[in-house]
Amino acid sequence: MPSSPLLRIALTAAATVAIGCGPPASDAVTRRDSLGIEIVENPRLAEAPATVVFATTGVFDVGGLSDIPDLELPPKGMHDAMRIASGAVIVSSAYELRLYSADGTLLRTLGRKGEGPGEFTSQIWGLCRLGSDTVLALEVPAPRLGVTDVQLTSLTTMTYEGTALPRACTPTGILAAVGEVDYPGDGSSPMVEVASIAADGRALKGIGRMPADDHRTIFAHEAGVAAGAGFVATTDGLTFEYRQYREDGTLARIVRTADAVRLLDRAAITDLLTEGAGPDVPAAMLQEGVDRTMAGRSRVPYPPFVRIQVDEAGQVWLSEIRPSGSQLQRWFVFDSTGIILASADPQQALPPGTTWATVVRWTDRELVLHYRDADGAGHVRTVPYTLQAVAAR
Repeated sequence: MPSSPLLRIALTAAATVAIGCGPPASDAVTRRDSLGIEIVENPRLAEAPATVVFATTGVFDVGGLSDIPDLELPPKGMHDAMRIASGAVIVSSAYELRLYSADGTLLRTLGRKGEGPGEFTSQIWGLCRLGSDTVLALEVPAPRLGVTDVQLTSLTTMTYEGTALPRACTPTGILAAVGEVDYPGDGSSPMVEVASIAADGRALKGIGRMPADDHRTIFAHEAGVAAGAGFVATTDGLTFEYRQYREDGTLARIVRTADAVRLLDRAAITDLLTEGAGPDVPAAMLQEGVDRTMAGRSRVPYPPFVRIQVDEAGQVWLSEIRPSGSQLQRWFVFDSTGIILASADPQQALPPGTTWATVVRWTDRELVLHYRDADGAGHVRTVPYTLQAVAAR
């Protein structure tokens, strides 16, 4: 991590400067086998055959200012949302789970901050569903799982070894990072051991070394491992590819696009950091950020992807770096076999007056957002979407 809060702000700001791409190619998707591993070659991202179109009806939105403060959502806490079969929605709000009807009426709450029964010691970073009835609430950084049912009638907690990966749900539990993160020091992706954890806290098995989050340079790698639909997907954020692993950790598929990685020299990195830092960051601190990003190299890649998710249908979602002037990144979605399906601009799903927002998760039918309105009040919002073919190029 950067050694100064001021430098951390500068690094984050600098990474939002957008870098454009050239005209799309017209390559077709190809598949080939390499020693039992399927290689899928897609055309460039700009050639995605469809776009995600967000609905204006069926939107679920809770939060905002209320005459009853307990009904408000903490504007800066972690949040997640999961729709259940009845149409109701479970929302995690910092240290609490809430069950809402489809129209946004609060039906029930469960949990609070604390270390006793029915309490959460750390904020809930994510939700996982096991089968049709069981819900897991993932605490981070505490190594604890909250286990409940879809009606939130009771809560038990389990401990385990490691740190939960918030978007890595398996059919039997979760994935967790175990041990220390290995930072190579040569600019390559940091790596960490990943293990499968059962819902009762038992470590089932190690599945291998995979890319770890990295917030040390101006190009923060926010989430490198995701799981869902019975497989694991990873990206190191350094190339236009992701990898699919079976649940036992064996590599099954490498998915690539025909895009070329943009390489930046020291002068370009200095310009990015200077533009994002502003006048209040000392020159020595700027230099520290440049040195950390370059890591002794003459050129560094502008990362294609910084986040990865897998939805219930096995679709893999990857996001770019957030562009300057936008609150949300552009995303791309691939089907479970590695074929690019569409591009998505979730900025279009935000209501007017939004002052801050983040994509929480993509499901196979909805986008889940956490945002703050013009009053600074927190909201959780789910927006249905469809894929719409683009006109032939």
